[in-house]
Amino acid sequence: MWRSLYAASHENHAMTRLIHLQPLEAESIYILREVVAETDNP
Repeated sequence: MWRSLYAASHENHAMTRLIHLQPLEAESIYILREVVAETDNP
C-alpha cells in the first residue's frame, strides 16, 4: 500500500511540474518565433 501511495505522490508531483513548465515552454517558443521573424524580415 505504501508503495502505491508513494508512486501516486511522485506521479502527481511530476504532473504538477510539467504543468508548471508548459507556460514557460510556450513563452520560449513565442520568443524563438519572434527572433526568426526578425531575422527573416529585419
